[in-house]
Amino acid sequence: MHPAFSSDEKLWYKSKVRCEFQNVSGKSVKVQTSKWLPGLNGVAAKIFPPTLQIRIEGRWFPNGYPIGSPDGARELHVPPTEFFRTLIALEDETIPEGVIKRRLEASTLGT
Repeated sequence: MHPAFSSDEKLWYKSKVRCEFQNVSGKSVKVQTSKWLPGLNGVAAKIFPPTLQIRIEGRWFPNGYPIGSPDGARELHVPPTEFFRTLIALEDETIPEGVIKRRLEASTLGT
């Protein structure tokens, strides 16, 4: 997981976490957009479809190019050993970056 913070006023959600996964199942899997569960002491967040991307030859797709194309998908079919990722938008933008990083390391951010 990789936290990202921005002060860009054009962005609705300035605090985000990019979650990257690898398919180690040995077979192709279908991945769909899910929902975020903060748990007992976790952080409130949202997953906005379409945000799923798959890595092919070192590049992430879909990637918004050409201009106007989607930046992600609602569903992916991920072959064995390939990587996919999604973006989680944190609702409380007042949480300091250090707190988010510590919660990621302690696995107490949410599921």
